[in-house]
Amino acid sequence: MAQEQLALLEKQAAPFEDQLVEAAKFIGLGLNKICDIEQTEFGHSEGARHVIYHGREEWLLRWLLKRLQAPSGEIPRKTPSSWRLLSHLLRNIPLPNAARILVERKLLSIIRQTLEEAQKSASKDVQTRSTSESSATEQETVKTSKKRKRSGELVTKSNAAGSTALPNLLDAIFSVLNCIVQSTKATSSSLDQERSSAVSAEYMKTVIRTTAEEAATILGLWLSLCHAALPQVGGLASVEFWLDPLVEVWDSHSVDDTPHLHFSLHVTRSLLDLLRSSKVDNFPASWRRLSEILVARNILLPIRADQSLIEILTKASVLQNTDNAPLLFDIAIRAVQPTGSARRRKTPDEKFLQSVYKTLKSSMSGLKGNHGGQIRAMLRLAIDHRLDMDLAVLREISSEFAMADWHILATIIELDANVFLLGEGIILLDQLLEAITKASLSQTWSNIQENVVSTVLVPLMRAFAQARDLSGFIRHWFQQLSLYETLRNDAKVDILSAWEDEALQNELQKLMEPSLTVSQITKILDWLSEEVAEHPDPVCVILEAIAGSVSQEEQVVDAVNSRLYDIMFDNNAADKLNSRYRWRSWRILSRPMSWFEIDDLKKIGALWEDQATPFAALSSLSSSESILRIKPKEKRGLESLEIFRFTCSAWTAATKQRRSVQSLQSPAKAIILSLLRALAKDVSQLFTDLQENKELSDELCDSKQNSLFRGKGWMMWALIRCLFVEHPNVLTIFLSSEEQIFAEMLEQIFLIASATFSDNESAHSSRFFQKNPAAFQEIWRLALRGGASTLRTNVPESVDNPILSHTPLTKQFVTTILSHKTNLSNPLIKSTGINAFAIRSLNDLTVDEIPKEFRGQILSSWSIADQAADLDNLPSLESGVLNNSVLFLKRKILCRPKLYESMRFRDFFDLADNLAEARRPKISDNLASLKDLARLTFISALQTMDQPRSITYITDAIKKIQKIINKAGEKKKHKMNFAVINMIEVVLSECLGKATALNDSDIIQRNDLEIVTVLFKSTILSQLEDVIHKFRRDNTNDSLHILCIIDALATLGVDESRLAGLEDALAALVDSAGNMDNQFGERLKTFMVIHGAKTDSSTRLKGSVTTLYARQSIIARTNAVISKMDNDEKLALLEELFGEDLSGLVQLDQLLAARHIIISIEDTRKPKQETRHLDDSDEEDEKESFDLTVAYTILALQLRRCTDVVQFNVISETLMLMLETKRQSISQYNIDATLGSITTLCSPNSPNIYPIYTHLCWLMQSVLTHQRLKLKGHSHLTQQTLQSLLRCLFTPLSHNTSKTNTFGLPPPWLVPTSHQLKAAHGEAFTRLVLSICDPTVSAVQGNSNTLTSEKDKAKRIAAQYMKFVLEAYVRGQLEMKMLPEVREKMIPGLYAILNCFTEEIRDAVSAELDSSGRAVFMRLYADWRKFEKPRGY
Repeated sequence: MAQEQLALLEKQAAPFEDQLVEAAKFIGLGLNKICDIEQTEFGHSEGARHVIYHGREEWLLRWLLKRLQAPSGEIPRKTPSSWRLLSHLLRNIPLPNAARILVERKLLSIIRQTLEEAQKSASKDVQTRSTSESSATEQETVKTSKKRKRSGELVTKSNAAGSTALPNLLDAIFSVLNCIVQSTKATSSSLDQERSSAVSAEYMKTVIRTTAEEAATILGLWLSLCHAALPQVGGLASVEFWLDPLVEVWDSHSVDDTPHLHFSLHVTRSLLDLLRSSKVDNFPASWRRLSEILVARNILLPIRADQSLIEILTKASVLQNTDNAPLLFDIAIRAVQPTGSARRRKTPDEKFLQSVYKTLKSSMSGLKGNHGGQIRAMLRLAIDHRLDMDLAVLREISSEFAMADWHILATIIELDANVFLLGEGIILLDQLLEAITKASLSQTWSNIQENVVSTVLVPLMRAFAQARDLSGFIRHWFQQLSLYETLRNDAKVDILSAWEDEALQNELQKLMEPSLTVSQITKILDWLSEEVAEHPDPVCVILEAIAGSVSQEEQVVDAVNSRLYDIMFDNNAADKLNSRYRWRSWRILSRPMSWFEIDDLKKIGALWEDQATPFAALSSLSSSESILRIKPKEKRGLESLEIFRFTCSAWTAATKQRRSVQSLQSPAKAIILSLLRALAKDVSQLFTDLQENKELSDELCDSKQNSLFRGKGWMMWALIRCLFVEHPNVLTIFLSSEEQIFAEMLEQIFLIASATFSDNESAHSSRFFQKNPAAFQEIWRLALRGGASTLRTNVPESVDNPILSHTPLTKQFVTTILSHKTNLSNPLIKSTGINAFAIRSLNDLTVDEIPKEFRGQILSSWSIADQAADLDNLPSLESGVLNNSVLFLKRKILCRPKLYESMRFRDFFDLADNLAEARRPKISDNLASLKDLARLTFISALQTMDQPRSITYITDAIKKIQKIINKAGEKKKHKMNFAVINMIEVVLSECLGKATALNDSDIIQRNDLEIVTVLFKSTILSQLEDVIHKFRRDNTNDSLHILCIIDALATLGVDESRLAGLEDALAALVDSAGNMDNQFGERLKTFMVIHGAKTDSSTRLKGSVTTLYARQSIIARTNAVISKMDNDEKLALLEELFGEDLSGLVQLDQLLAARHIIISIEDTRKPKQETRHLDDSDEEDEKESFDLTVAYTILALQLRRCTDVVQFNVISETLMLMLETKRQSISQYNIDATLGSITTLCSPNSPNIYPIYTHLCWLMQSVLTHQRLKLKGHSHLTQQTLQSLLRCLFTPLSHNTSKTNTFGLPPPWLVPTSHQLKAAHGEAFTRLVLSICDPTVSAVQGNSNTLTSEKDKAKRIAAQYMKFVLEAYVRGQLEMKMLPEVREKMIPGLYAILNCFTEEIRDAVSAELDSSGRAVFMRLYADWRKFEKPRGY
């Protein structure tokens, strides 16, 4: 019926979809079901070949192929369902039959025609889409097309369906091709099936075998369509594999003389288009891999074999799109990478890659437009892959771009700077340097300056230095500065040129002394002295750079000394300087001050006194009112700043010598003081401008500036930084001469720094402060830390802070800080509260750096009493206790115990009340800081209890506590808050510790103290009941109150009977509260375990170990449980924790408790039981008693069964602890079990836990250190253990198998490549070897006083078995691989083994190895003889 119905529909020219539905019915399946099956089973070629009778399927296959092959069959060909049906039929027809039908109907021709039609349709869609986008508003009302099924149902053809038509079609065709390609691979399990499968596969290969031209055409069309369909693929699962069958079709093409030409003509363009789109997010990774393989195999490798094809196969691609050039070059480089252990490519490969580069570049040269980006990308690839390029090619690129593309030039210099240094490159170098000079005068220089200097000029200077021709670069520098001045022709240019940039001077500072000899430096100075008369400006710049590049190298200093001054200022050369360079001449004076010898300083002082040039100009500065206006004709130029820097450096240099240079100090002092007074006025004006919100400048405060003129804000920052950071020693003269002026300036600078501190929450409208919020803060903080003064003199640098070592100066700084503890006194801050910058500044100082007279003031500051006078601002000022920085500062002061005047403990109660009223997150941190501060304060009072001030402090505290307790007992509304409870706990706990001394001193009677303690505990117990009841009734989160109460009870002690009524309530509270903030539940549980009713001991020790407090809780509980136990009881508890089935060793909490029990048990081994006669023995064996020896054995055997790395670490560390501290309890069997566990953990039978190697080495080291005597007679175990540890340092080769690897398989925890052992592990193993082969005398001698050397004896014994370890190392080198850094760390250990060998042992080792092993051993032995052989060997 279905066949007749199909014939009827075909006769009636019914829609093809209806015909497909009937065709599917002909084989007994629905079309939708077939499509679903094919979409989900695209990777299974043999999944459905189970039809016994396939006549219907073959008939339907012929019919379907006929429809697909028909000239009028465009609709069948573009219908995905027809291809899904075809795929289904191929899976259900025997392969020979299917292959015969497909070959008859020319399936590949059908696929080619289908792809060509899809390509045309896709091109039309692109044109239609581009047209519709221009009139998008008109399409908002477009109606969707509709049609009717034969049943009369309307079907809407949506745009969404149209957008997925191409991906669906490609996916359907892929299913057909994938089915065919998978069938070409023979798969079978038996010999007969193998033959049948191979024959069938050969049949199917005939289906995809075609000419190279047709295969290339199909592949090219497919790649093009995949590129078009990629944005629309959606969630198709098979997209990742779309290219695989088409690549197989291409690889199966028939033999052809020119297959690569067909590939280049039909495939290359679409393939490279696809590759360029690989950066798209949804681009399949396999597509990129296969595409690159296709390019390499069909374009680049053929070119490598026959370079005459290079232009034929690549030029068209580059002409179509120049972005293809770097893409092809990248694949070419990676296609010929060095293989194996070779570090460089072969010479033919280098030439091949250079030919590819030349061809690609020449192909782009014929096109219009700028292709610099593509050329730069190819050069970058050469750099990344370390490809040497022909200098002629690079020079051609440099010339082609006419020195205009700075990015390309920078890349060329990075690749090979010899382009400009050797041979013909000298001409290019002159062109490049001239181009840089001309660019410095261009309008766009400010935009490209950073790039040109940092990526072109500085690397070029570095290349000259590497070529040992730094002096040549300096001469070019001079020439270009001269050219710049000629081209500038006195024009006003405010921006610095490339040759004036600070980066060049900084680079010369790194390169000059390492690259130039003293004679070369001398020749440069001689040459500059000759040029200074005609070219003073360039000479000035270079002399400035040289002055900053001299260090304390004695020979260089002797060669340069004061010659820089002589060259610049003798013969009036400085008078000829252009105003653009005059400020640099002062740097030629200030920079050498850091390395001048005392004779040079005296010479400068004498010249200053004689008013020589340029010192005569300084005498006019004594009456200056402002440093910024020293040079009235200049608009905030740099000369005033450099004059100020010179005077400061001169004073610093004169005062830092062993003997002060009076000849330099005398003229400098008056000038410095006048400049400092002028600076103070400038700071005052700056402060006024800030108050009035005047705009300063918007420059960034750093040394990297490219303008000759700076804004007021930058200039003031630079001047203040010069004084406070670079030359803080000058502050001493300012303070001693002008104390009032200095104090005012210091205060204004501190207020400016405070106003910009982020924690003070002050907003600024000034753009200068918005760009530089931390500028003045850094100056202040650096000054407190000693500044950045780096004056290098013949006096060793003192570690003393120049500010803090001068007591008056220190006091002035601290006074300034403490005068502004709050922001109320700062007119620049429009807010109240604590000055956070003041606290930060004081915290930057150590206790010793804070003068003693200020420490008491700090302790009483930021308190209620200190701020109570200002009632209006009380709410904001009370926040001192809420500021952890304040509490930290006070705690730091009290680390030096002393009770200062006006300190009262009642202030702590006021702060506690204040803290309790503040509801804010993480209040517990503030509470902990306050509690620690109170404890330190009270300790200070108790340590000086013989002084009246301390007596008053202590008695007042006790009276205050009595008053609080009495009030709390009378009325509930006066109950103590959590903070007050903490304060009382501190006082009572410290007083109870000193109760006898307090009683003897008649300060507090013991009975009175005990009564107060009892009342306090009774009161807080009552509060605890109320809080718990309220907590459970109202669900009020008062956990902090409960924790403070239980902490106080735990500290002061509480009877078990007093807690009996609260146990149930506390247990319920633990269950309901869980683990809230501050580990609430865990802390409650710990408290009840320690102080509550005693239950089963092992049960009390259980708990979580996930947090630090939980682990501390287990330790506290353990200590509480065993505090009153004897050794036998502790051993019984330990045995109970282990459990009869050792289940306790798997639980981390039990392990942690067991470890601390072991620590507390005395190291005494139980005596052996007397041997009884046979006739007196009992029938039943007596059970072995449990002691530390048995416990160690259990742990050592459990170590090899660990399944968790934390469990392993705890057990191994416990074993190391017992080896060190329980030596008497360690038996011989214990040591053997330990070595056996280490060996097992390094074998294939080890559990998979990582990392454990370091712990294994530590454990072995503990055995060698503490139990060496027990290794005597057990050398074979030591040898086996070391060989197992050594095996882990090697990695199997990729071709090694379990059959070929005689060295042993690695443990499972070393299988992942990321787990490979590193140098640190090799070093740990070497320490073990050294402990055996080169032990210390104390390690082997012990208490022996024999005349023979125990060390030599130990080395002789070690040589007998360590030779096997060395042989294992040699075999490992042959069969496996080891990281070079690991091998390097093992050399000392290997040499230590050879040091133990005699000639006989060496010969025995050599004889036991094969020829390859003997070669490795003799090489090692030769190195040992050369570097390590002992004398007299």
